[in-house]
Amino acid sequence: VLQAKLFASIFKSVRHDKSLTKSIADRVALLTYGCINLSIMALMKTLDLFAKERGVVLREQMRSSYSSLEYLLAKVFAEMPLDASFALIFASVLKKLTGLRSSMGTLMKTYCLMTISSVSLGFAIGSIASTAETAMALGVPVLVILMVVGVINPSGVNTD
Repeated sequence: VLQAKLFASIFKSVRHDKSLTKSIADRVALLTYGCINLSIMALMKTLDLFAKERGVVLREQMRSSYSSLEYLLAKVFAEMPLDASFALIFASVLKKLTGLRSSMGTLMKTYCLMTISSVSLGFAIGSIASTAETAMALGVPVLVILMVVGVINPSGVNTD
């Protein structure tokens, strides 16, 4: 909630009463920073927890308590709803405080999808990292590379 309020106060030109043409760049920046913010928070939380639990999980798997798939499914069902709820709250507060022209549903779905994607990336990186420190060190650079590569051709149109 505080981050959404902070973003709304930074991007004061994004309001219902302001001209749409004068605030297009700020609207794009607001949406982008929101996605980046939620993505990094979800990724870092997942990496921290997933990597720290690695030793316990390995010990319990040696005792045949559960398989890797069972552990991963339990993590997904336990953590993704919480992560998604943060994204939904963030999107709803941001929508109410700013003049974003997208529907509430579209904004919530977009932020929720970004958050869940980052959690999934955190699971992938956390599973290959040997320590929590290694996972944390790998997480943000990988996310930044994916963000940069993802915006090279956002239209998806072949430029040839």
